[in-house]
Amino acid sequence: MSEDRLTGQSQNRARPSSVAVLMEGDVIRSGLTSMIESADLYTVTEWGKTDYTAHTFDTAERCIPDVAILGCDGLNTDYVRLLTERIQATGSKVILLLLVQDPDLFDTVLKISANGFLLLHEVTPGSLEHSLQEVIAGEIVIPSTLAARMLRRLRDEPNAQRHGFSNSLTPREQQALRLLIDGLSNKQIAKQLRISQHGAKRLVANVLAKLNCPNRTLAVAVALRDNIVV
Repeated sequence: MSEDRLTGQSQNRARPSSVAVLMEGDVIRSGLTSMIESADLYTVTEWGKTDYTAHTFDTAERCIPDVAILGCDGLNTDYVRLLTERIQATGSKVILLLLVQDPDLFDTVLKISANGFLLLHEVTPGSLEHSLQEVIAGEIVIPSTLAARMLRRLRDEPNAQRHGFSNSLTPREQQALRLLIDGLSNKQIAKQLRISQHGAKRLVANVLAKLNCPNRTLAVAVALRDNIVV
């Protein structure tokens, strides 16, 4: 086989996705790092310096990861919300790892526009690898515990607090919302609507913004509850 052909194959081979683990505790950070590296699909990268006490984060833009896993313990949620937005502004996706089982924390983090959520006590090498794959592919990952709590809150919310959104959605956004309800990814929505993936991503973002929902799961729940899709 020629050297040129070998070079071409090497260039076509997808690079491993990079993951940054932003945790205060060394034990949890070390455990997650070992799980990620055991999958042999990702590289764990050092990225930025997080000071949870001072609420500061210094990034090194030359090594922006594909995904950042950010710890949240209920005492730092305001900072985590700001940090999530700052990380996403660099182009990296964010998975929030909830370090404690606290219903109040669950309610708070569902308002943060992360790309995925994990519960520390449920994390296994397999679930972590699956979550990384889904988030990198553009999906929202949410544990069943959080999803069930979110749906219960929506079901029990007084009618007086509900708002009608159907009139604010354009016909195209209505189409996108129907496809979201069917469980389609941004890539699949793009194919169905015959638009680019970037256009599908922007369309979905518009739907989430108009429904005032931080993630797709909540948007679908609101749409079904309020019969938004016509």
